[in-house]
Amino acid sequence: MDEKTNIFISYAREDATIAKAIKDQLTLLAQNGNGAPSLHCFLDTESIPPGVRYEPIIRADLEQADYLIVVFTGCQSEYCGYEIGMYSSIKSQPGKSIDGKPVAWLHDVEASKLPAVVAGYNTTLISQIAPYLPEPPKESTQEDMDVWYNSPVGELLRTICGIKGLYTPLHRTKNPRQYGIDIAQGASKIAHAFEIARQDDEKSETPLQAGLELIVFPPFEGKAGEGIPTPVYRAWVEQRVQNFRPECAVLRWQQ
Repeated sequence: MDEKTNIFISYAREDATIAKAIKDQLTLLAQNGNGAPSLHCFLDTESIPPGVRYEPIIRADLEQADYLIVVFTGCQSEYCGYEIGMYSSIKSQPGKSIDGKPVAWLHDVEASKLPAVVAGYNTTLISQIAPYLPEPPKESTQEDMDVWYNSPVGELLRTICGIKGLYTPLHRTKNPRQYGIDIAQGASKIAHAFEIARQDDEKSETPLQAGLELIVFPPFEGKAGEGIPTPVYRAWVEQRVQNFRPECAVLRWQQ
């Protein structure tokens, strides 16, 4: 089949790891089916050349898109609303149910924290519903495989792969079980990418405590050379250090 499956992935810069995982897993599935050239995934960081106006490129890809996948972990892309609004106007399908619309929101936050623009679209809460599947999945149980295969992400992958026959059970007639393994593996890796992205966010939010030495030249009292700061000044400086970060600051008095 020569017809290409076009997927538009909308995401915030903080979620680039997840967006890439979605593209990578769809590409692997395509390789097992019609071949990687039969799939086109739009990621703005890869699809828009530097210095080029993004609106015409985004619109052109949205017009060709068979499915819009939106990644949301609490950080919303400034273009997310623009992309969804444009896609909705291009692919206007007022009679379709939420499940029938070619838009999927993948998120790891509570539904109450989703932006208002999500209203009317299918949303999928991402979580670790079973142990992540290793590569190759020799140690995984059939039960774990079935859980990931039947998960909302697994269902999404099967839907996208079936739009234009990108990857279906017909590609695995000699080994039918492998199709289920491939879908389960893809769903597991996408869910795992959400967890990795969350861990990276937590690391970036942890303040670094660099060592700092404060050398103070205060007014002294006592005999010359004794280097005794006045009690009032000492108390003032030590209070300021205490308000700063005492665990990463060393105070040294200097005449």
